[in-house]
Amino acid sequence: LLEQQTYIQRNGDLYEFLTDEEKDVEQEIKNTEVESSAVADELQKIIFDYIIKQRKIRYDSGASSNSGQDYPYSRKLDDKLHGREYELAINVISPFHEHAESEEMLRTASTYNVDELFVLMPSDDRLIRDLLMFKRTEKYISQNISVTQQDSVKRILNDKGFQNREREGTLRQHVQTLIGKAKMLIGGADVEISNEDA
Repeated sequence: LLEQQTYIQRNGDLYEFLTDEEKDVEQEIKNTEVESSAVADELQKIIFDYIIKQRKIRYDSGASSNSGQDYPYSRKLDDKLHGREYELAINVISPFHEHAESEEMLRTASTYNVDELFVLMPSDDRLIRDLLMFKRTEKYISQNISVTQQDSVKRILNDKGFQNREREGTLRQHVQTLIGKAKMLIGGADVEISNEDA
């Protein structure tokens, strides 16, 4: 409640009281509008560029003549294609997806897309809050850092920039953990994975 009312701010796992000037800046950041596409792009980058990294899926069967071959795949987040389309796809369903709470609907959708691996991330309010705050802060700082005259406000914005870089690192770790706990589906059937390494 104190955080929502902008008396304190969360910095990682620590909470800090805010000065009046910091409260004003924090409130303006919270009121900064960010496009949902910007939030989705950020999450897509974290998942595919930072966590998965590889742009191709390697087929290793041992005996087959196709063994050792690499296949490019479509990168999808919440059913939306990012980049080029290929025959195979990885579709990450995030807590932002309209049917994130309905595994049955997603399982049914998976049965119609047999060339697609569905990665169902667990629902997570903190991810949604932190990702929105990350993008709002980034946008607010970029809009205000060069026009601000007051040194005290410049200092606050620099601190916010530093905290936001830390928030980005925490976000990446958090998404990695959620991907590790995700349920995987192909053609409506569960893909059993023995570990939680994203």
